[in-house]
Amino acid sequence: MRFNGNELRLALKSVKPALSKDDAKPILTEVSFKLKDGICEIAACDGYRIHVKHLTYIKEPETEDTSEFVVPFFDIPSGCNTVDINISKTEEMCSVVFDNGSSLILRTFKEPYISYEKSIPKTEPVFSIVFNPKNLKDALINLKGPVNMDFYGDKSPCIIRTVLEGNDKATLDESYNLVLPCYIKTLRR
Repeated sequence: MRFNGNELRLALKSVKPALSKDDAKPILTEVSFKLKDGICEIAACDGYRIHVKHLTYIKEPETEDTSEFVVPFFDIPSGCNTVDINISKTEEMCSVVFDNGSSLILRTFKEPYISYEKSIPKTEPVFSIVFNPKNLKDALINLKGPVNMDFYGDKSPCIIRTVLEGNDKATLDESYNLVLPCYIKTLRR
């Protein structure tokens, strides 16, 4: 199968934070690729976080269009426009060929990947909070530990404070970060 190099690079970068660093469950240190009908679902899960990204790929005519494989994380060289990934089911290997002439041979993981789909609720959400991701990232970047997010209406700022562990109960830090704009969409009643 053939991927756009930039799209694959961004997809891998977006799931990388959810890769486990704990070798006790080795499969969670790997990346899952699920292929179906020209769409690839790339996922990483450390047991607490799940990051999933969908992107299109070009399928070779002689290959099946439904498959799943798990491989170690890999980086796409900068300036790479296309990436070909070929799976050898018999040798449990995967070759990744970049258009700059370099390539990787990766082992495919024998064990099935964690069923992260089960953790996604099957009902519609009650409400949705809409943030600009850059503003939210900037507000959270230097905060440590749990945070408290206060909303004062459906079209108001969100005040984010670090939760401090007090003697009797958790208290909120007096300093805060303000995230603008954000709004809450009520989806069901």
